[in-house]
Amino acid sequence: MLEFAGLDYEAYVPMAVKVMRSIGERIVKERGVSKIFMAHRVGRLQVKEPAVVIAVSAPHRAEAIGASRLAIDELKLHSQWCQRPGFLPQPQNFFC
Repeated sequence: MLEFAGLDYEAYVPMAVKVMRSIGERIVKERGVSKIFMAHRVGRLQVKEPAVVIAVSAPHRAEAIGASRLAIDELKLHSQWCQRPGFLPQPQNFFC
């Protein structure tokens, strides 16, 4: 039986950064927020480890929260990350 170890995230980083930058610029322009920051981790992440961080600054809390929600939804929709389950290596049995 395979034991689940976490999620493996892969990305072509230059394209992923371009997509995140485009999403962020559009949200700043359309939602009237001051700044937005997004980062997505790559590699093996253990269960419950954070994969994404989004920070938004805005004059009002409601705009910041709405922009954060929109950013994560857009990031999922236009994702450039490959996510697959990671499993622990299984011991090999050799018989002679």
